[in-house]
Amino acid sequence: MSEDDLISRLFDGETLTIKDIERNQLFGSKGEGELTSDEIDLIDTYFSRNYHQGELLQIPDDCYIDGKKWTEGKLTELGFLSTKKDPYGGVLEWKNQTINQPLKYRPRINLREDEGQNLLKSSPEPAHLEFKFWLQERIELAAAGKGSPRMLQVMEGKLDEKDAATSKWAELSEKIKKELQKDLLNEEILENRTKKHDSKAPILALNIFNTVEEFKRKKEQEKAREKGYDYNPSRNHKNLPIQFLCREIVRSLFSHVKPKIPSNEKILKRMTYAKLKQVFDEVGMADEWAKATEKGKDKEEKLHLLLENIDFGNNKLKQCLNQEGWIRLSLTSQSFMMTLATRLSEQITNEWIPSVVNLSELEIRELNLNVDQTKEIKHLRKEKYFGRRGEPTKPETAKDREDKTLYNVKRLTRSILFELVSKDIVKQRPMKFEDWIEHKDENERDSKKFGSYSNILIFSKKLENWTEKSDFHSFKDNEQHAIYRWFAGEGDRYMYAPPQDHALTPSGKPDAGGYLTKAHQKLIGGNHYDYERFNHPRCKVSPLTIQTLNKLQKVQWEINLDLLLTIFQLELAHTPCPKITEYSEINERITRIECRQWVEDAFYSQTDLERNLEREQSLMWARKIINHNANVFWHAWSCDWRGRLYSRGTGLSPQGDDFDKAIIRFKRWKPLGEVGRHWLFVHIHNLVAGSELEDWKNDPPQKGQSFKDRDEWVERNKETLIQIVDEPQEKKYRELLELDQHSGAKSTTFQRLAALIELKRVLSKIDDGENWDSITSGLPVYLDASCNGYQHVSALLRNRELAEHVNVVKKASPNDQVRGDLYQAISDKAKELCVPGNSLYEVIDTLTESESDTQKLIHSICSRSIAKQPTMTRMYGKVDTKSSFEGREGKGKPGFFSDIKVDEKKFKCPKCDFTSNTRKDVKNHATKEKHWAPKWHPESPLYKALIGPKSDKSLRTLFPDEIQSKITGLVDKLFSQADKEVTKNAYEEYKDSSRAVAKFGVIGRRVKDIKSAKEKKRGANKGHYIFNGKEYPPNKIIKLPQYKYVVRWKLPDDFEVIHYYIKHVEPSAGHAGNPTHAGSIYKHILPEWYNPESSKRKESIISQLEDLGVKELDSFRDKRKFSEGEDGLIKFLNNHLKEKNIKNKNQIKEVLRIIQIPSIHLPRYDSDEVARLREKKQKSAIPPNLIHSLDAYHMRWTVNQMPEGCDFWVVHDAFGTHPRDIPKLRENITQGFYNLHSERDINDWLDSMIREDMYKEIYNQKPDKKKGKDYVYEYQLRDLLKENNVDLDTITSTRKGGGKPTKKDLITKLLQENIKPPQNWVAEIDSNKMEQSLVDDIKESIFLVD
Repeated sequence: MSEDDLISRLFDGETLTIKDIERNQLFGSKGEGELTSDEIDLIDTYFSRNYHQGELLQIPDDCYIDGKKWTEGKLTELGFLSTKKDPYGGVLEWKNQTINQPLKYRPRINLREDEGQNLLKSSPEPAHLEFKFWLQERIELAAAGKGSPRMLQVMEGKLDEKDAATSKWAELSEKIKKELQKDLLNEEILENRTKKHDSKAPILALNIFNTVEEFKRKKEQEKAREKGYDYNPSRNHKNLPIQFLCREIVRSLFSHVKPKIPSNEKILKRMTYAKLKQVFDEVGMADEWAKATEKGKDKEEKLHLLLENIDFGNNKLKQCLNQEGWIRLSLTSQSFMMTLATRLSEQITNEWIPSVVNLSELEIRELNLNVDQTKEIKHLRKEKYFGRRGEPTKPETAKDREDKTLYNVKRLTRSILFELVSKDIVKQRPMKFEDWIEHKDENERDSKKFGSYSNILIFSKKLENWTEKSDFHSFKDNEQHAIYRWFAGEGDRYMYAPPQDHALTPSGKPDAGGYLTKAHQKLIGGNHYDYERFNHPRCKVSPLTIQTLNKLQKVQWEINLDLLLTIFQLELAHTPCPKITEYSEINERITRIECRQWVEDAFYSQTDLERNLEREQSLMWARKIINHNANVFWHAWSCDWRGRLYSRGTGLSPQGDDFDKAIIRFKRWKPLGEVGRHWLFVHIHNLVAGSELEDWKNDPPQKGQSFKDRDEWVERNKETLIQIVDEPQEKKYRELLELDQHSGAKSTTFQRLAALIELKRVLSKIDDGENWDSITSGLPVYLDASCNGYQHVSALLRNRELAEHVNVVKKASPNDQVRGDLYQAISDKAKELCVPGNSLYEVIDTLTESESDTQKLIHSICSRSIAKQPTMTRMYGKVDTKSSFEGREGKGKPGFFSDIKVDEKKFKCPKCDFTSNTRKDVKNHATKEKHWAPKWHPESPLYKALIGPKSDKSLRTLFPDEIQSKITGLVDKLFSQADKEVTKNAYEEYKDSSRAVAKFGVIGRRVKDIKSAKEKKRGANKGHYIFNGKEYPPNKIIKLPQYKYVVRWKLPDDFEVIHYYIKHVEPSAGHAGNPTHAGSIYKHILPEWYNPESSKRKESIISQLEDLGVKELDSFRDKRKFSEGEDGLIKFLNNHLKEKNIKNKNQIKEVLRIIQIPSIHLPRYDSDEVARLREKKQKSAIPPNLIHSLDAYHMRWTVNQMPEGCDFWVVHDAFGTHPRDIPKLRENITQGFYNLHSERDINDWLDSMIREDMYKEIYNQKPDKKKGKDYVYEYQLRDLLKENNVDLDTITSTRKGGGKPTKKDLITKLLQENIKPPQNWVAEIDSNKMEQSLVDDIKESIFLVD
């Protein structure tokens, strides 16, 4: 059966079996002959033949400069790629890399094996860089939708993860294509229902794009056959436009889907009384149920009894839970539409429109287009944009055309979403509060740019069934379909080939590198592109930044095989091999990596399925790196606008979570030597410090010890440490390693285990007779700065006491060898403050029955671990630090609850007096009123300390949901006070001075002259203006932080930070300019009776309801009564549908659905700069961003001072390298910190921020003695002019009748003479408070990084 036949079967709705796909090598393999057994053997043994432990791959310099050009040359030499002169002579065609010679197409053989085996002219490079670059480029093209993700042949046997995922992707795409072609893409329906050509244009254009690409493929085939070549354009990796669209719809759904399953406890709570009794019977607790019934215990009490005595590993219990469990697969409508619109508009702009434009007139005639299509293709060729609507009306530049295309594509995605809902592929409903919490980005606060509580999409049963393995059981057991894991890894990730060097053009503009294809290359990350498109870049990159990024990109990484084989079991060539413990035993390709049972609790989360998908994705990537690349990979790097360094993907990166950090190591191994041994031991001590184990009861690893003491402790306890590695499944060792609980982002569980495994490995070498000089290691050792933000603040303020706390300088003798610990100092101070009379103490004391219990809880709360996160976040400018105590991992979202149980028959809302006899009623009320209240997240610091598994079991019940928020607030207040007392309020002083500069980085404009200000045409204060939600008189001067005037500063390497923020249009701005409002849906896919035009919408709905026999509709003709809220027509119709014997029920439901079509707000910017300004952020964010820019400079200076041959582990304020290179790294860290701060204190930085554009605002400021501003008076201006030798008599006065110059005259003269205002008129910290000699002591610091 041909591939076309198989696709046809899919189109007809058939589900293909794995056997069908494997037999025909469908969707990407393109091979027309199976791999031979010898070829399969070569692929299977590639890792075992090519992995050389500890050896670095040699990379030619040309590969970093232009890897694509180098690869094309090599592939041409090999005969794998054809030439322009002979386009069909190679295995691949030169331009589109279409497969010319399918019988020879064996990339893993062609590009990795020697001549004679590879079917080509010659042998590839020893490092097989040809394959690495080819594979990387194909992956990037596939990610951009420009090629198939299946570019390698399917092997015999079962489909692996990638094969299964990509085959399902193709299958789902065909099903969606079939659904869209019924109505949305159907030109016959379009012609009958839509008269205006501008409404037809997008659908016509899509079909034209598809026709043109089919036509071109046919021409290519004819041309090749004329020359005698067997050329089949279906082997082209590119998808036809309609196919591309449908594939992107699938991608946009699955790349954002959030799976959610309930906890075991929640499933049990939802069970009926009878079902719960059945559970008791199944798990052997029937007697307990009977006794509880005799005692009159209710369902909740029986459930509590079950939870106290049950083992969730019980197989019978698992069966009960699997039967009753449920799953919800959901995403926001915004994330779906933005992803689809972005990718589709890029393809239209860069590929499909140019393809149409390049047609000849003859070719256009050959297309045989109808009248409408001919009209549309003329428009596309002339105007070069998609659709008709949106601004600008007459686009002139390429950017204008891109913007107009994007506008119309967004509108198209709105109609696509409507179709997906109509065809029951997804369900759509307004977001509830709990939905918003679940889908909210933890790194952002409530961001209105996404429309607040907009709409949520939920996979329908139809889509779940299409996908398969999408039920509760599959996700609970981590056996969900591979497509979920495949798309969980969407986005930037590691590279199979060396990244391309970044550069600066001769004019100093960024020339991005990293990935191979231009579309993926990025030098400045984040949303910098949004600023660039308005010609408002937020930074100017320095040459030192380029050098640093390129150094980091040259680091070669590998999977830590020792950790991998310890905690996972492998399947080789689909055969389980659980006993493999040495990498040399991996003699076939790895087809599956499965977690060993004793690690599952740490590796998988019980409820966070997203985290589980990410972990599974990391395992899939690890398998591919080993199989395809013989265990070597790279990372592309970029910086943000403050200069901070980021790996483009966090998976398998130093900037990933605990597992990502642990599972990687340097490809290059270096001899340890005695120095390396010392720092390896210190690293191990750092990771176990504070742990408790009976074996070292009298010699625990303590925090804050000297490096020498840490080294000696490991030496004394190495036998116990090795025993832990040998028996990690033992209960006491699992608890020590924290393998008995989920390892989150902030955990060090797997890093600790990786370090101990490395210790065992190197000590075994010593036992075998080797010495430290011959033993090599690739394990990175890294040191963290001691509260990095406060380190910089202490140096800027020359504050010795703070500097000692954070190890910028040593303490005074005799404590000069004692490590400072700010977090411990703050927790100690908090404990000191938490005494009778303190609010927190009083509340806890009322909860406990004894003083000893009170002190236990205070001790648990006032700990270093709890002090750390709020201290860091407060340092970076966050005022409300409650999330540091109640949020997930101390930085994310808290938990939430909707009801309080008052007694057995009464429940209460947590935020008002609403009560009910049923919990459901209260929950519905809380949802409607947004009255859900915060509680501690199960992974929050307070939960772990007071309720978690390691807390005092007898005291856990003291903290019900309703009291947790109050406790959080009191703890927050306590630690805030402790912080201020310990640091002497140093951060506030720094914050106030740095923010003071921002108020002068503005320009004053009358509100009536601001384009985005709206004049009030009626009512009170007619003639006033509304701007940013506030009302102003027309001549009111508004101070605006426009790009030209904002604060900026330069680092010592000339990296310039431009402190500028913009925001998206608010959802409340209305439909104007919004392409995705309810009325934007294409008319031809709406019911014929419905008219979406705003003036006719209401009447069309009322008329249809009357035709359907609905009575009592007259009142809803009133605009106020025709409400889309709960109290209007929607409520009326819902009640009507509940009545008996309703006629036309389905048709009425259709009307109800049409009424409830939501408007969706997608992120977009106003064309007017003033309307885009995010004013408050310009001021409030300066303190943390200045610190971030300083630590970024410190990092890049340090990296560049390291000698050649060093590898780097970089995480903002964490510095890492090979153990033997740590002394040099520490030396550079200290020297770099000294260099940064020796010449400039805070006043020097503030002075450098004062720019000429600010002078006028500074001179015009008014004195305010209440705020301590004794400036600027006229006499001060005159004195300043005199100091600068300006003759006051030469200043012309504008006073009526002459006389002394006015203040305005003095300011005019100062500006003419370009005289800089004194710094204390802007911001200055009293230099008498500063201890300048502190800087010289920085060089003597021992624990600057620890």
